[in-house]
Amino acid sequence: MQGTSPLRVVVIGVSGSGKTSFATRLAKQLDLKQIELDLLNWRPNWHDRYVHEFEAFEADVLREISDPEWVLAGGYSKVRAMIFARANTVVWLDLPKTLVLRQVIWRSIRRAVSRKPILNGNYESFLRWFNTGHPIQIVWRHYARKTQTYKAQLAAPDAAHLRVFQCKSRADVEETLRSLARKT
Repeated sequence: MQGTSPLRVVVIGVSGSGKTSFATRLAKQLDLKQIELDLLNWRPNWHDRYVHEFEAFEADVLREISDPEWVLAGGYSKVRAMIFARANTVVWLDLPKTLVLRQVIWRSIRRAVSRKPILNGNYESFLRWFNTGHPIQIVWRHYARKTQTYKAQLAAPDAAHLRVFQCKSRADVEETLRSLARKT
């Protein structure tokens, strides 16, 4: 990465929009550290550090983003300002609600059927779908509000330093990935 400024990318979007997939692909292409906020948050038995151990979660996030370069996936609102202050690029996966809902439902089905452990040994189950914090519920109930929140935050003066890529389609996602992979 010599000769270029450090790249610190945060990938935001509603649950199930593809944040982790995008961050994984970009980090691999650029050989950068990947930070996944869900992995920092969730502990076995779906223990939610963001709710029950916020200070420790926040300290872990701060430690992770102190590195010179990274790609971060996640949209936890109480640490977003801290992440935005350190980031220089935002990829907003602002995909249509129907597409995101379809993606998150299929992901949840695959996970529930496969019973492969996710997020520090947790498992997806069909019963969790009724939990208000489940990604399906978040997309269904809060998509519009979360979209407006991202829009407002990215328009705020303290986000003026950020280079923003707003992806409204899968084609936009692929073009943004190509653009950032060139590290322009």
